[in-house]
Amino acid sequence: MINELLQYCQYYKGESQNPFHGKQKEESMLWECEHFWAHAGETNNVELLKDYLQNYIQAGLGIFEIEDTTPITLKALILQRYCQQYGYTPLQAVEPFKEFYKRMRK
Repeated sequence: MINELLQYCQYYKGESQNPFHGKQKEESMLWECEHFWAHAGETNNVELLKDYLQNYIQAGLGIFEIEDTTPITLKALILQRYCQQYGYTPLQAVEPFKEFYKRMRK
């Protein structure tokens, strides 16, 4: 299952340690998000992802970058972590998150 999910990850490639930790803050955060997301089924965090998805949709991001290959649950998790890291609510984060996402998810 993990191998199937890795195709959607840009930063996490199956490593056990974050190669960006202490070097690249934003890349490290995205690696952590992808790692958490890829292992959510194994760690019983699927319900948590559903909560993040609800926040993501309520913030009006349900169709944001709908054409890219990133699953919406991963986008929702990235938004959640972005809000935690920069002290935003999901509604406050919409525009800065969009810029961040477009810059980091090339």
